[in-house]
Amino acid sequence: MLKDLFNKPKWQHRDPSVRREVIGELSDQELQQALPEVLKDPDAEVRVAALKRALSLQELQRVAAEDPEEGVRQTAGQRLRELLRQPSQDSHSLQERIEFLRNSQDQSLLEDLLHTAPHADLRRALLNLSPREKALADVAVDDTDAEMRRLALKKLEDESLLERVMRDTRRHDKRIYREARAKLQQKRLEQGDPRAVRRRRQELCSEAEKLAWTVDADRDAKSLDEIVEEWKNLPVAPEEEMQRRFDAICHRGLNKGKEASAAEEEDRDKAGTSATAQAAAQEESKDATPPRESGDADSQQAAAARKSASAQGLIERAERLARDKKSGLQQRLLSRLRESWKEAGRQQEISEEDRQRFSQALEQLEELLREQSKRNQEILEEIRGHLGEVERHLAQG
Repeated sequence: MLKDLFNKPKWQHRDPSVRREVIGELSDQELQQALPEVLKDPDAEVRVAALKRALSLQELQRVAAEDPEEGVRQTAGQRLRELLRQPSQDSHSLQERIEFLRNSQDQSLLEDLLHTAPHADLRRALLNLSPREKALADVAVDDTDAEMRRLALKKLEDESLLERVMRDTRRHDKRIYREARAKLQQKRLEQGDPRAVRRRRQELCSEAEKLAWTVDADRDAKSLDEIVEEWKNLPVAPEEEMQRRFDAICHRGLNKGKEASAAEEEDRDKAGTSATAQAAAQEESKDATPPRESGDADSQQAAAARKSASAQGLIERAERLARDKKSGLQQRLLSRLRESWKEAGRQQEISEEDRQRFSQALEQLEELLREQSKRNQEILEEIRGHLGEVERHLAQG
């Protein structure tokens, strides 16, 4: 026993001051081996000295929760947070720390690190450990990393906290503000909230109105179809006035697409008419020499067919447009048809019957143009009326 007494390690010395001094002299390996026993030392200052160099996350957590001395518990908690906040290449890997926090189920420790850990990779990993909603809202508002703010907002579901995020980010983080507003509105739409549905219908009207005045017909037609489909699927029926406004906007968008298609088709027809007229003129010069007697009748019929080809194309084009009552007809379309007709008349002989058919088709087109102009004027008056109402509401505050 006497031999064991002399061989006892110095950290077990009877004098607490010696034990405290020895703790500072031990190597890291020696201290970690002795740590479970040292943390049972009756002297609180010895325990504190050991805790300041401790590396065991589990021992630190146990002491922070169980030691009878408040100062010792605080030292253990501070050391634990220090180790958990360190970069991955230090004493504990990122995976080791995440696994420790997952098993510890200490929400206060998790949320403290979520706010204070200096490295974004650790904070992002902590988001997957299901912190409480309030902590998520704090991160969405205050975190220095933009991606962290977005990830936290994505996990946030509480409506009152979404409203708080909107209030706190309105002036300094427009992106988070817009995403929080969109998420909150979507949740309320799914619940059938009348105010949210009305607000969404107003947004759809604005989106459709923008499309109705742009020029990319194919792209915009698809987008307009999507807007109409969403409008139909909203849970609360629209007010009558709002439905009229939406219908008028969609009508404008539909006519815009047809105008573009009609203009493209008319340009193709004009190019074809010009080519046909040139071919007819060339054939006429060939027909200036007397045809051979054996094929005289056939040659004359072929020449006559070629002479009327371009005129027939223009007549069919005009009649087709006249039959399409919904076509987005414009004045320039009529002007082009007349110019093409004159050009065809200069290059070939047009029968009286064809002239009458073309004239009748033009009259129908002019009537269609007058009707369309009248409808456009009505739509314009509706828009002016809506603008007047908006101005009155703004004036009333």
